[in-house]
Amino acid sequence: MLFDKEKKRPGFPGGSTFYAVVSLAIVAAGVGVWGAVSSSLSRSLPPAATPLSTINWDSYVTRPLPEELPEEPANQRPANVPDTRPEASTAKRENTPYTGSFALPFGSKISKDYSDGEMVKSKTMGDWRVHNGVDFEGAPEEEVLAIQDGTVTRLEQDPLWGIVLVVDHGSGIVARYCGLSENSTPQTGQTVQKGEPVGIIAQVPSESAEGTHLHFEISVNGKAADPLAVMNKSGE
Repeated sequence: MLFDKEKKRPGFPGGSTFYAVVSLAIVAAGVGVWGAVSSSLSRSLPPAATPLSTINWDSYVTRPLPEELPEEPANQRPANVPDTRPEASTAKRENTPYTGSFALPFGSKISKDYSDGEMVKSKTMGDWRVHNGVDFEGAPEEEVLAIQDGTVTRLEQDPLWGIVLVVDHGSGIVARYCGLSENSTPQTGQTVQKGEPVGIIAQVPSESAEGTHLHFEISVNGKAADPLAVMNKSGE
């Protein structure tokens, strides 16, 4: 190693010239690095003066986008999964009405139900017709009872239904008690009480082949209705 004669310290060949060359080399290296970085940035980002609305940003995304998930139809049961839901009951309503706030007009055994607008076969007439009432089966000369308090609005002799007693029971409910005996009913304008006798059973001419029974109809606000449903005596 060489020593500086005056200051007795380590030295390098060329003295100050050597330091100047090293300094220039460092500066040149720094400029080169910055140039590379600047060039890389210019390739990665759009020019500052470019309007944002015209930039295609997809070309600057360097990571892959996640794949779009396929849409699945809603409210569909998955495949290959057993349905364990209980089946709806298919039991038919029995022809025996329940007790309730209304009295039954003539026993509790029903021989023919309300057809709800459907045509049913008539044994007596030999044809198909709508059955707008409920037939309560009973014995000859049994008493017929008022289903609820009411007022007799009409008493008539009908060629198909025999002697018919019409009673307004209020709340738009009007009942027709068909097939009664003569001189067994209250008169027009009289009031009746729930469970009170309103006649003696006789015969229904249009249903005479079906045995002794009361043909009983109800209308609500002038429209035919299921008597058992109106009296809350329908059941499963």
